[in-house]
Amino acid sequence: MTPHENYHTTPEVLRPLREDYAEFDEKPEDRDRRTMTSFDWSSEFENLNIPIGKKVIAYFFRSRRNPNVDMKTLLTFDSRALLAAGDSGGLILYKAFEEGLSICLWESEEDALRATSSPEHREAVGYAPHAYEEYELTCWEAGRPTEDSDVEFVLLWRHGRDFTSPDAACPAPA
Repeated sequence: MTPHENYHTTPEVLRPLREDYAEFDEKPEDRDRRTMTSFDWSSEFENLNIPIGKKVIAYFFRSRRNPNVDMKTLLTFDSRALLAAGDSGGLILYKAFEEGLSICLWESEEDALRATSSPEHREAVGYAPHAYEEYELTCWEAGRPTEDSDVEFVLLWRHGRDFTSPDAACPAPA
């Protein structure tokens, strides 16, 4: 079995409800609200067979790509990191949108940390200053407490960087 068979990457998963789902709003709370309202999270959790009461970890990576980025290099780094993430275990979903939003769902925070600690992921992160003018990664605990409730998200941390302004950075995850 290849790593891609262990998690969902199909186009049928995570279909945006609104055209502006990947906008990079000025305020972090506006970006968060846009992500939460741009998808039918309850249906998506059901489609992904995430049981009621289970909490998962969601990473939302929002970015503005550098127009001069070498796309072949960027895609090579991204592909290697994705394969390593699939091999590390616990990846439920990976979905990258052309418009500057990628979403990963993990079984646990430990699974996410194991994958993001891989040499392949570290190399991809090292390429970020060349690939993006700006990015933000948020980590959420997400779950649907009861059958009658919507998916609830709790922000665990936020990390980002505006590469056009060397002093504009969010604190790194602990």
